[in-house]
Amino acid sequence: MYMKFSPLFWFSLGIILTVLEILLPGFIIIWFGAGAVLTAFFAIFVKNPWAQLIFFIVSSGILLFFSPKISSKVYKKKKTDVGSERFAGVTGIVVKKISPPSPGLVKIEGEEWRAFADTEIKENTFVEVIKVEGTHLWVKRKEEK
Repeated sequence: MYMKFSPLFWFSLGIILTVLEILLPGFIIIWFGAGAVLTAFFAIFVKNPWAQLIFFIVSSGILLFFSPKISSKVYKKKKTDVGSERFAGVTGIVVKKISPPSPGLVKIEGEEWRAFADTEIKENTFVEVIKVEGTHLWVKRKEEK
C-alpha cells in the first residue's frame, strides 16, 4: 500500500491541530499544527510521502523542543510585586511620627504601614519608600521639586 499526502492534507491537519489546541489548551498540540503547516509548504516541492512524514516529525519535534523559549518570549510575565514590596519608590504620608530607632506609621494607597527612617520625620510629612524589609518600610523625606 502506497500512501500519498497532498499539501492540502498537511494544511488541513495543521488547522485541525490548531483548533484542538484552542479547545484543549496545553501549548503542545499547537507545535504539531505548526509542523503540519510547514510540511504543507514542504509537500509542494517534495512529493515523497516518507520525506514529508519525516519532515513533519522533525519540524514538530524541533518546535516542541524550543517551545519553552518561544513561549517565554511571546508571553513575557511581568513580575508582580505583592504586599509591601509593591511600595518601593512610592510616595506616602506620615500618620504617626517616626523617631529612630522606633517605627512610625505611613499611609500609602489608603493602607497604613509600619515605617522606619534614619532621621526623625513628623506627622503629615510626605515620604518616599526607599526599601522594603518584609512588612516594614524604610522611608526618607520626599524631596520637593
